Amino acid sequence: MANTAFKQAILQTLEAYELHDRHWLLAGSYADDDPIATAPFAEHTFSLSDLWE
Repeated sequence: MANTAFKQAILQTLEAYELHDRHWLLAGSYADDDPIATAPFAEHTFSLSDLWE
């Protein structure tokens, strides 16, 4: 029997949503080491990769 190896990819993404007229709307989608500055903390920018360390 042949050995089979599977590698599961872990997605490192973040989606930010805003509530508008009782509906959630996508405000931003970020991946890998994208810089993020989104409400309610838009004045602070950080790298998405900081969350995975």
